[in-house]
Amino acid sequence: MATEPKIVEPFFVEDKVVTGLALADEIAPGVFRCSFYSEQRSLAYGIGGKERTVTAKFILTADAMKALAQALATAGESAPDEFADVPAASIHQH
Repeated sequence: MATEPKIVEPFFVEDKVVTGLALADEIAPGVFRCSFYSEQRSLAYGIGGKERTVTAKFILTADAMKALAQALATAGESAPDEFADVPAASIHQH
């Protein structure tokens, strides 16, 4: 029986905070480029203005997207209080 390969991190990979999915483009059959954003105060749009700054982009296979969706479906049960009020439906299709 084959075993899963070990997960290794041979160099530092920084954490990113995202609050929503800006775009999910299918760039090849079953392969998607997902752009994530973080909503923050804007320096360009005046006092009280907000903007959504792209903070991360990932290339995901359809299987990886399904696995991520399944993992997130149960993740909210143990989410830290700081992220409890982040809307799950902050997905925008273009």
